[in-house]
This record gives sequence, structure tokens and C-alpha cells, in this order.
Amino acid sequence: MDLKEDNIGNNRVFEDKRRSVEQKYHEIVYQYDGTNGEKIKPQLDECISQDPDFFEPYLLFHRILLNEGEAGATSEYLDRAYNQAVHLITNEGGNWPDRLPWAWLENRHILRTLLTKALSLWDEGKEEKALEILRKLLAVNPLDNVGARHYILGIKEGMTFSEFETRFNKGGFYDEELSDWFELNKGDYPEELAGIEE
Repeated sequence: MDLKEDNIGNNRVFEDKRRSVEQKYHEIVYQYDGTNGEKIKPQLDECISQDPDFFEPYLLFHRILLNEGEAGATSEYLDRAYNQAVHLITNEGGNWPDRLPWAWLENRHILRTLLTKALSLWDEGKEEKALEILRKLLAVNPLDNVGARHYILGIKEGMTFSEFETRFNKGGFYDEELSDWFELNKGDYPEELAGIEE
């Protein structure tokens, strides 16, 4: 992991390192079929023990618990991942970096974790806390590969996460309907959605 200053404006850019357990994690993902969570969980815990700063195993554990209907238990793994991710990217003063680029592949597990936490908060009806994370995500990654701008607009438009997903999720992906809706409504919230890089 590294926090570097770039040559343009001395932005603090976070670049994570390659994680040694990543290959092992991908082997576990290939084993998971949606029904064999009990077999997979101990392997995920082992990955987490080997490298607590690689967050994909936490997120898969979280998803398995959701699939199993363990709603109360799911927050443990997501909260651990989120808190660890924030600790990893922030400086001694608790400040996020200026940039956390998606283009740096090693950062993607961090960005996915931050987004998953924000969406979970939104789903729980904690819109302001969700917005706080989504705003930071948009600021550190203005190319917005994770779609934070869409979720921000959904919250500002008064939608619940469930309503947003029902309207726009087309079986695991979003199509042009979401983009068209965003373009039509983004002008109502210029203070929220300024600075997006196209």
C-alpha cells in the first residue's frame, strides 16, 4: 500500500499493493455455488486471518450470510471490512486520500467495500450516513466507475435502495435507463454532482 503525491496539484493518491491471498480467494469463489456456504466460510476466515487488509473475503462472507437469511449476522463482516478499509486509506488525521483510483486494480477491493457499506446503510434507511460515504467515493474517484453518482441521486430523489434496485437493476446490471434518468435529473443537484469526470 502506498500514498503518493502525483505531479499535478500534489494530490495524495492511494495505491494499494498486490495481496498474497488473492489467488486463494479466487479459488474459493469458483467453489461457491450459492448453496455450499458452510464449506466456504472457514476458507474465507482463513484468508481474512492471513491478510486482514484484503477485503473481498469479508464481502463474500457477507453475501453468503445474506443468502442464508442471517440478516443480523451480516453486518459483522461488512463492518469489519469497512472499518479496516477506512483505516488503511486514511492518514493519521483521519483524512481520506485525494484520489483512490479504480484504474489501479489493487484498489478495487477497497472501493467495492466502501460502496457495499454505503448501500447497506441506505438499505437500512440511514441515508445521511450512506451519502457521506458516497460523496467521499465520488470525490476520490471522480471517474466514478462504481456509480456513486447514481446512488447519490437516488437518495436525493427520496428513493429507498429497494425502490432504486426494483426500478433499475436488470438482473445484476444497469442499462441505459439508469443513465437516461441520471442525465434527466442530475441538474437538480449541482452541488452534489459537480466534479464528475467524463
